[in-house]
Amino acid sequence: MNHHTDNRAQMSDAEVLTVAILAAKYFNNHHERALYTLDRLGYLSGHLSISRFNRRLHQLSEWLVCLLERFIELERTGTAFIIDRMPLPVCRRCRAGRCCKVQGAGYCGYCAAKQEKFYGYRLHLVGTPDGRPVAFEIWPACFDDRVPVPTLSAAT
Repeated sequence: MNHHTDNRAQMSDAEVLTVAILAAKYFNNHHERALYTLDRLGYLSGHLSISRFNRRLHQLSEWLVCLLERFIELERTGTAFIIDRMPLPVCRRCRAGRCCKVQGAGYCGYCAAKQEKFYGYRLHLVGTPDGRPVAFEIWPACFDDRVPVPTLSAAT
């Protein structure tokens, strides 16, 4: 699964997959109705036409199959896992040039929750719904959040 989202995309891949899953569950697989409803309720960060949505969904078909397999496994075993990530800054971005612990553009990242750039690592954590950690990975901050998912999924 080597997929890269275009920087000009108005909706994230997670939003496209969420719309597809909600359409299957609550809208009798009617993507257009689900997309319109979620857009009007303000749950989506941008607007997509139904044709653009379908093209994006087809690009993400491998991810959709992976999610479906996980849902089937969850239904069969009854075990749920939560995947989360958080920044582990080594220093502020303005001091990155003088940092001796890590060096290079690979350690520059952005935290959307804090709306700030940082320099360092990113912790990816898998835990149970009651808060017990199951597996974790520490990656340089520049890596896409989807990169460690296959290794973390295998560990659970």
